[in-house]
Amino acid sequence: MIRRSIPLLGLLAWVAALTGCPVPPVISLKTIGPAQLPREPAALERLAHEYELKNDPVSLENCLVVRDRQLELDRRNYEVLWHASRVAFLLADEAIGDAAKGTRRHFAQAGVDYAKQAMVVEPNRVEGTYYYAVNLGLLATTKTVGALLALPDLQRHAEAAIRLDETFDHAGPRRLLGAAKLKAPPQPASIGDPEEGCEHLQRAVQIAPGYPANHLYYCEALIANDRRDEARRECEVVLAAPPNPEWTRDLPRWRAEAERLLQRINK
Repeated sequence: MIRRSIPLLGLLAWVAALTGCPVPPVISLKTIGPAQLPREPAALERLAHEYELKNDPVSLENCLVVRDRQLELDRRNYEVLWHASRVAFLLADEAIGDAAKGTRRHFAQAGVDYAKQAMVVEPNRVEGTYYYAVNLGLLATTKTVGALLALPDLQRHAEAAIRLDETFDHAGPRRLLGAAKLKAPPQPASIGDPEEGCEHLQRAVQIAPGYPANHLYYCEALIANDRRDEARRECEVVLAAPPNPEWTRDLPRWRAEAERLLQRINK
């Protein structure tokens, strides 16, 4: 499974395999509390930025402690709100499997809530709209009843994000909507449409060809549309992708996924 690109290829896997397992409790990894934080807004922002850059679960939870403190000082700080929603998504994304379902639900719901507030403050900016949609997708993975009802809302916000800025997060809005169209049950039961999904993912590759995950998403869509020669070329792009500091943690997983898809294509 591709991990940590936003959104994931597996973000909407719940549409195919919903489970009824009980939700385990959330175990916090944070190591700081509000009393340990500086009071000056500039110092808080520096600290939040440092934690976010570290990008590990403990640091990301600490980052949310800082972001919540910033929001106590200014609840309409758009930059803090959308960054908090992004961090919550990353934490939910790390929570894989039934044992972590409670953690995934907790942080995905937090991400939805931060993004809702961000959209109230700045309804015409892409970040809040986009992170609302990706967090909604992860939140739905924790539900057994009504999960499909989230898809139209996800589609509306993905489409809104495309209108606002389709280039954001390496064509993230196109990637999200394309994956949703690819994985969801077909219309009229839901929003699924593999051909339309393929078009969105092709557009993501056109917008951000240097982002390896876009090629993986597009490869998956090409396979679903029985275009295997083209899909093979997309896998080869991922395998030949040079290292980049921005996705150092992701590239080995993306290459492993490309290898898996090549095996599937060559069967």
